[in-house]
Amino acid sequence: MPFTVEPSGDVIVIKVHAKRLDAYLAPEFKARLIYLVQSGHERIVIDMAALEFIDSSGLGALIAGLKALGGHGEIVLCGIAPRLLSLFQLTHVDKLLHIFDNVEEAVSRLATSA
Repeated sequence: MPFTVEPSGDVIVIKVHAKRLDAYLAPEFKARLIYLVQSGHERIVIDMAALEFIDSSGLGALIAGLKALGGHGEIVLCGIAPRLLSLFQLTHVDKLLHIFDNVEEAVSRLATSA
């Protein structure tokens, strides 16, 4: 399974197990993310610790999830490798989605913003 979804209180944690979030996996990831938002989940952490590569399709899936929230809630990222962090900064995705070092920090931040 390329990713799993686990609740942590009222926060949902999506753990990406795949090494690549690209045109092959992005449509499934996007559909799952939008489904979670449409199901009423407004605080989502995406754990990208296993991720080694993300392309424009993967970035687009993240943005689609954010748009699905419609300003009601938050999606945050964590566990991003330094070389991927530079991509998020270059594309300004880091301005749209907060980035944390680990799941615990991200969940704690979202839980206190409720």
